[in-house]
Amino acid sequence: VVMLKNREKYLEILLKHGANPNIKAESLTPLMYASTHNFTRSIQILLQHQANPNIQTEGSRNTALMFAARQGHVNSVQELLKGETSPIAFEALATFARNHTNYFNCLPSELRTEIGQYRIIDTQVN
Repeated sequence: VVMLKNREKYLEILLKHGANPNIKAESLTPLMYASTHNFTRSIQILLQHQANPNIQTEGSRNTALMFAARQGHVNSVQELLKGETSPIAFEALATFARNHTNYFNCLPSELRTEIGQYRIIDTQVN
């Protein structure tokens, strides 16, 4: 997986030559990995090449959006929200936030605002 920072050109070359943007390595898709590490340019490239932001990990059912939010990566969350993120992914993040209010309250204020703008967190959390 070519997901090192400043190596986006290699990622783009691989995708242009037919690499699968949704392949899993150690249960993570490239989009999940990029979201975890705040590689926003890689997220953009992957979404342009039909990476599916709604794929979930087995067991915990996390999506790329959840990985980005948990790490407090505002830019990654914003990029993922531009993609075709399904209501299921929003609901998963909302459920996580409702069940972990201490976590939600520790998020950077920009991320709480971003999440609030998409109305995926009900007002009881605040």
